Amino acid sequence: MGSGKKPIADLPPNVSVYPVETSKGYRYWRLLVGKRFTGGEIISKNFRWIQEARKWILGDAQKLKANPGSLLELKATAPAQGFSLTPARLSEACDAFRRLDEIQMTLTEAIDFVVKRARPTAGTISVSEAIEKAQLRKESKRPAYRRDLVRRWRRFERWGCPRQNDPTPERRASESAGIRLTR
Repeated sequence: MGSGKKPIADLPPNVSVYPVETSKGYRYWRLLVGKRFTGGEIISKNFRWIQEARKWILGDAQKLKANPGSLLELKATAPAQGFSLTPARLSEACDAFRRLDEIQMTLTEAIDFVVKRARPTAGTISVSEAIEKAQLRKESKRPAYRRDLVRRWRRFERWGCPRQNDPTPERRASESAGIRLTR
């Protein structure tokens, strides 16, 4: 390997193979397939033998290759909205559709699933309201622990991030105590 010779000749662009040796002397081959090849995420695979890596690159890796097609074909078949996306976003979309095909799911189904389960609806509450709700969850704890916790939370409330239209700490402290200052 010291002569600069590549372990696998004529690798596609953005694909690399190199040997890795563990501290116990175990040697294997790491294969990295980059974003430009897949059009999405970086893929890292380890192989015991270089022949296995070569076989995977020439076989299964070709299924992961992003083939967006020529720009003229894309203009003829896609609506104008497709051209407002950057090449990176188009590649990401191609990768997303490939991954959705693997699990037999449509893009709409995937988005519906995420909207319903991954990001629950939440409102905006003040720090004092959050402290009150947290106190209710800590009712079963020791009183001394709760007092100490509330004291720390109130300190955060007084010296936390300033509000967008209210840069003064005095104003924040007074409003958190329920006093409203006017200028």
